[in-house]
Amino acid sequence: MGFGLMLCGYFILTFMSFGMGDYSFAAYIIGAVVVGNAAYKLKDYCPSFAGLMAVSGLYLLLGAYDVALFLDELFLWGVVPAGQALTSVLDQVCFVTEILMHVMLLISIMRLAKHIEEDKIKARSIRNLVFTGLWAVCQLIFLIFPAVANFQNQIFPKFLTLFVLICYILNALLLHACFRDICPEGEELGPPMKRSRFAFINQLNDKFEERSTKALKETLAYGQQKQKEREEKRKSKNSQRNKK
Repeated sequence: MGFGLMLCGYFILTFMSFGMGDYSFAAYIIGAVVVGNAAYKLKDYCPSFAGLMAVSGLYLLLGAYDVALFLDELFLWGVVPAGQALTSVLDQVCFVTEILMHVMLLISIMRLAKHIEEDKIKARSIRNLVFTGLWAVCQLIFLIFPAVANFQNQIFPKFLTLFVLICYILNALLLHACFRDICPEGEELGPPMKRSRFAFINQLNDKFEERSTKALKETLAYGQQKQKEREEKRKSKNSQRNKK
């Protein structure tokens, strides 16, 4: 469906770019391509994912500039504009792009979960969206009030970095839940996995298939229960109208 690909792209754009430092442009470019491809597949199920495709394009532009700047510094061309002021502006653009990516991703998941009545995934997406808002507000406070950011050896930005990592983890877990629990109609029972010549790979595949089957049964049972409850409510309303 696309959530597995989205999880891979999200991991590259967040955790990998976070740990790559000056070479984060590689994560931006690769992650943007993967996320954009996943969003292209998912927009058939929820049009909101089209906005995520646009945001992935911004990541591509940022990555392309970083590549050009890296090559310019490596070969001493001196043709790519740079400087402290431009770097500061680009840092803020990167931050806005990252917030937009999270907002578009979580809103899209929330709308899709609402449409298929996956209440748990919907609730988790709303929670993560609130956390993203808190992250953006804190970053804005540090930008407007530098004294707050520099207080006690920058203790508040350090806590914010930890909070951002927690947000990354929660969003990755949410995407994994989407990959596990949401599938298109008609693809509930896919073909069995091919057996490998390596026993440990077969064991991993068996465990994954067992968990997927269990989650599928729970999802189908939950959907049937919700359908039954809606039918009972409909009958109750009809009976009340007939009495009147």
